[in-house]
Amino acid sequence: MWVRPPSWGRNSALRLQGKEKDVRVCVSCRQTRPKRELIRVARHFESGEVRVFPEPLTDEVSRKYHGRSAYVCSDSPDCVQQAHKKNRVGRSLRAPVAAEIYTQLAQLVQPPEAPPEPQPDAPGGRPSSVGEPDSTAGALPVSLGRHATDSTSSHSLKY
Repeated sequence: MWVRPPSWGRNSALRLQGKEKDVRVCVSCRQTRPKRELIRVARHFESGEVRVFPEPLTDEVSRKYHGRSAYVCSDSPDCVQQAHKKNRVGRSLRAPVAAEIYTQLAQLVQPPEAPPEPQPDAPGGRPSSVGEPDSTAGALPVSLGRHATDSTSSHSLKY
């Protein structure tokens, strides 16, 4: 009788080598992420109550709240909108989900921080820098090599 190797198992340790073990999938975008980057929505196995847990496993109540869970990205408002529009959390939990749960999710979701916007240029073409010395003052010219500075050569610049 043929027996499949243990490496084919669903939660095989061989498949998890070198990977993070606490990984979950967002019900909306289907992206695999670490559990700490997702918001957990859980349905209690006895009462059927649905709750939102913004911080994974740091809260003692969340640890003891056993039952079916669904996860939504904590930095994407689009994931919450799509989950609400297509009832993805409700289908994942196999239970009806109230609109208040989706409003809680929308309040908890924080879009990723955008890089700071550059300051508009001051008149004269220079960036406005208050209290900072001009970084180009006293700087030596940068040499691009002998071919770049050789004006007698008819060749194009070589770097």
